[in-house]
Amino acid sequence: MFRLVLLGALAIGCAPPEFSAATEGDAATGGGGQIGDSSFGGGSGGAATGGMDGGTGAVASTGGTGGDAAAEAGCANPQKVTLVVEADTFLVESLGVQSINYGDSTHLKVQEGGNGAGSVALFRFQKSAVVDSAIAEGRIISMALRLVTSLPAEPTGGSVAVHFMRADWDEGKGSYTGATWKHKNADCSSCGSVKDDSCCKWGAEWQPPGGGSGTPDRVPTPAGSAVVTALGSQPVTIPLVGPYYDSATQLSVQVVPNDATVKVWFAAVESGVPGSMEVTYCP
Repeated sequence: MFRLVLLGALAIGCAPPEFSAATEGDAATGGGGQIGDSSFGGGSGGAATGGMDGGTGAVASTGGTGGDAAAEAGCANPQKVTLVVEADTFLVESLGVQSINYGDSTHLKVQEGGNGAGSVALFRFQKSAVVDSAIAEGRIISMALRLVTSLPAEPTGGSVAVHFMRADWDEGKGSYTGATWKHKNADCSSCGSVKDDSCCKWGAEWQPPGGGSGTPDRVPTPAGSAVVTALGSQPVTIPLVGPYYDSATQLSVQVVPNDATVKVWFAAVESGVPGSMEVTYCP
């Protein structure tokens, strides 16, 4: 079950609100301009990188210019809500495992491996009527993705980019029960109480494989990016810029490699340290 945290009103002209200390994975963020998409999205490199956070040293943010300018300029009483990740998985490009689901993994790998060994991560947040309405009506001031790195293997760090998803997908519980490099979901409607390989069938395919690289499956332009430098149980915060997007049933993002050598692991819901989305909006 997700956690919804509503914070108090902020006075006009005050500095941007701090994250709640009660939420997992807290971290400060740098500034900077937005950089391009990764090889999975086909974008090009962009602008300057923000300053290093002095508190954790975990991330240098390159998140762009902020939120919806109209909403920010005309809002006298901005509010904040925190949506915790309810489902996550990662998709692996390697030929031998393109049809394997990793929804039960405790760690999520984002890697530009070369030779077809790359991987991307998906994070889905519990839907909120408040956030849905604010997105639809252009009242979002800012969003920030908050994750925690993990250290199950030998990550090297590097730059990652974040895209809002247009398509819905299923987390799955491993094997052939949910999203894979090729498929968004599995059809387990013929199963009983136990959904497993014996009764699940493949559902819709990504266009193209790997979670899509644009319409109709994800927003082509990255909403934010970060250079992850400190690894192993370190908080990472990535400011996201609009346009903000959610589907009729899901609010989710995809984290993709943004340089040629990146290899980062993030903690999954199953690890007990779920990510979250910090949303500031005008009521």
